[in-house]
Amino acid sequence: MKTSLQLDRYKRFVGEEMISRIYHLADELAGLHILHINTTYEGGGVAEILKVLIPLMEELGIRHTWKIVGLDEESNHFTDRVVDLLQGGGTEELSQKDQNRLLKVLSHAPELARPLPADIYFVHDFQLVPLAQFYPWMRPAIWFCHVYRPNWCRSSPWA
Repeated sequence: MKTSLQLDRYKRFVGEEMISRIYHLADELAGLHILHINTTYEGGGVAEILKVLIPLMEELGIRHTWKIVGLDEESNHFTDRVVDLLQGGGTEELSQKDQNRLLKVLSHAPELARPLPADIYFVHDFQLVPLAQFYPWMRPAIWFCHVYRPNWCRSSPWA
C-alpha cells in the first residue's frame, strides 16, 4: 500500500481511521485510469482543487490525466450568468441562442475529437456535463459539482 506525506498531515484533524479508509480506497483504484475534465488550468476553484488533488493521486499511485476543454468568451460569459443564478444571484434571462452556442462549442471540442480511454471520467465543471451526451466513449461520466449556494446549503434538508 502506497502512502502519502500530504495525506498523513491530516491525521490529527480526521483521525487514523479516516486516513486508513482513504488508503484502502486508493488501493482499490490501483490499475484504473482516471480522466479529469474541466475548463481551465488557472483561476477558479476547480483548477485549485485539481492542483492539490493531482499530486496526491500521484503519491498514491493512481493513474490519471487532466484534460482542459476550453470555452470561447461568449460561452464563458453565459456560464458565468448560470453560476450567478445557481448561487441565488442575477436575474438575467438565459437565452436559447446562448445555450445553443455553448452546446455547439462542446459538441465540437477539438480536445475530445479522439476518444480518451479511461476507466473513470470526472467532469468538474457544470458547463461540461453535456460532454457525455456528445461523446459516448465518455460514459459513464461522474459530475463532480463544485458550485453551491452557501445559504441554500445550510437550510437544505440534504445538508
